Amino acid sequence: MKKITVLFAAFAVFAACSRDVTPEPELVTLQMNILPGSSTKADVTGHDDTTLEKVQVLVFDKNGNLETATDNVDFGTSISMSVVPGTKTIWAVGNETYKLFVSNLNDLMYHRYCLEDENFSKFIMSDSKENISVTTSGQLNFGLKRLACKIVIDKIVRQFNQAAYGEIPLVIKKIYLSNVCDRADVAAQSIIGDSYNVQMGIIGNLDASLKAKIVDDGLDITLFDGDDHTATHTFYAYPNGATDDAFGGENFSPRRTRLVLECLYNGALCYYPITLPAESGSGRGTLDRNTVYHISSLILTRPGSPDPDVPADEVSSIQNCTFNITCSPWDGNVSYTETFN
Repeated sequence: MKKITVLFAAFAVFAACSRDVTPEPELVTLQMNILPGSSTKADVTGHDDTTLEKVQVLVFDKNGNLETATDNVDFGTSISMSVVPGTKTIWAVGNETYKLFVSNLNDLMYHRYCLEDENFSKFIMSDSKENISVTTSGQLNFGLKRLACKIVIDKIVRQFNQAAYGEIPLVIKKIYLSNVCDRADVAAQSIIGDSYNVQMGIIGNLDASLKAKIVDDGLDITLFDGDDHTATHTFYAYPNGATDDAFGGENFSPRRTRLVLECLYNGALCYYPITLPAESGSGRGTLDRNTVYHISSLILTRPGSPDPDVPADEVSSIQNCTFNITCSPWDGNVSYTETFN
């Protein structure tokens, strides 16, 4: 009798423990479809900057912890991932050199990208699905977009509007971007505060790779009145979220990015700083990722400003150049020939 009692007690304990075991959740399968924006081919002559070579997909749970991630695989590889049903944040990152090793979403967002490290033919791209509910197997589509934006100028025309200014040659020495954000996170948010280069239009010691993206120097192009320089110059920057602006000054503060022409006129340097993006009916807006800011023609109407960060000049407060900036997606059907020095 005592033996039967002991066996019954043991069975009762086993049954209680069995009820405490949580069954493993049934996994669902997600097929990840990756495309580089809306286009898979180059839209320029000279550089194929639409290339997507490598892709990594990272899945985070509702608490932001990494649940699973792929290797950094070749674009075109079929990507299927098994996940636990629930709320997910999923990131797809393109053109990373190495696999990203992160343990949570905060780690990924803290990862910094540097403009000088960008490859002309393989710009870093990303896309995400935020806080989506995954309950069954299915497909997710990602349209990867570049972190960077592109600034293009096709033509510079000299048409001074006063005869007294027209007799002296104007020499274009450099074209460059100033107040450039050169640090960004995976969401293409610029890192404000410590990531501006060529501050207030003054070019310092730049890394050669960064200089290749934001400075075109050694031009020495002489324009007499009525002359034009027709060649496309292309520059790259990370988004600039500054909505307020400042001009010149002794101390730098966050401000808008500008395209600057540095010229020699009558023995002195002068500048034509163009604030980006252009004014529109809804205001100026911000400099955004994966966008081309295209100046088809820049017309110089007066000698430039003595300050590369201040548009007004000593000759007149009237705008000393006229231009039109169009904004379009980088993956659009815009076609032009790029030149790089």
